[in-house]
Amino acid sequence: MSKAKQFGLLLWKNWLVVKRKKILTFVEIVLPSIFALIFFLIKLRITVTEYPNGRTWEPFSNLSIEGDEFLLEKQLAHFPSNNLTDSIMANTKVRLGNTDPRKLTFNSEEEMESFFQNGNLVSTNLMGAIVFDNVVDQVPDIIRYRIRFFSEHGVYTDSNKWFTNRKFPFFSMPGPRADRDSKGGSPYYYLENFLLVQKALDDTLIELLVENDNETSAVQDVGVSMMRMPYPSYIDDPFIIAIQNQFPFLILISFTIIAPNIAKDIILEKEKRLKEFMKMMGMESWLHWTAWFIKYFVFTFVSSCLMTLFYCVPSSSGAVLNHTDPSVLLVFFLLYSIASIAFCFACSVFFKKSSQGAAATGILFFLSYVPYFFLQMRY
Repeated sequence: MSKAKQFGLLLWKNWLVVKRKKILTFVEIVLPSIFALIFFLIKLRITVTEYPNGRTWEPFSNLSIEGDEFLLEKQLAHFPSNNLTDSIMANTKVRLGNTDPRKLTFNSEEEMESFFQNGNLVSTNLMGAIVFDNVVDQVPDIIRYRIRFFSEHGVYTDSNKWFTNRKFPFFSMPGPRADRDSKGGSPYYYLENFLLVQKALDDTLIELLVENDNETSAVQDVGVSMMRMPYPSYIDDPFIIAIQNQFPFLILISFTIIAPNIAKDIILEKEKRLKEFMKMMGMESWLHWTAWFIKYFVFTFVSSCLMTLFYCVPSSSGAVLNHTDPSVLLVFFLLYSIASIAFCFACSVFFKKSSQGAAATGILFFLSYVPYFFLQMRY
């Protein structure tokens, strides 16, 4: 018997199996598209707001210690300690309304970090520390310093981390961050007095750079006005927040019922010795695998077409994936289908019982998604 006839018989055999399991076949094809349909129906109920002119905020300038009794009691440490830096910090404390003559200095920045990490903040009533990078015995033309507040803040807010090692939040939202807060929102540099300390220190350093008293008086009267950077035009679509986290998971769930059945059908044929019987009749192994592949590729191809339709069909609120070309999305689903079928083929090799193989394949297929939980925050 020719290879073409053998292949045709295998396809016919698979077709008979499909006809005998009409309900299961229907579920395998339709279930992935049901989740896409749910996304489409949710999208219809979403209100999308466009901001063609972007967003701007009102300026603010009330950097004042008046009425801030908490700030008056706080201390600022500094490093290094010399006559010049001690004088700078003393004047800065006066500008902050703190007349406590005590000072807290360190021999190295590592010693300061160790002091902070050992929980000495409460006992010393510390707000943070100032690190002068290039101030030794005279004031340079360009002064470099760092304001180091301890990592856990939350004096006036319920926020508890600065996250200074990140340029963007863990979960990016569409549009500007804290759009209703003219002062920028978390990590609240204004409410946590970071800006106030910076202004007091800058005024002190400017005063040192000025040579006559008249200019010094003018420096003390300088006001500071700040405003958030304007945000360009954008579209406020709450659906993006939901889909960016749930879309990959629903794609996985869509194919979850197919994965165990692929392994189960192949292992069941091996369990009943049907595969060995066909090989004794001259069937080659690659024909067997190809026939199974075509069967399930046809299933997933139909599912992929339906999913692409629901994800890309336009509506009053726009498509679910509004800026994705349908052909690109279809190719993506087909490649994912091919990878899933190959994964199930690989799993079926290691089992002799169809029930055990189906359960293990389903579990392994789901576990393959686990690395995404750790990677999604970085991509």
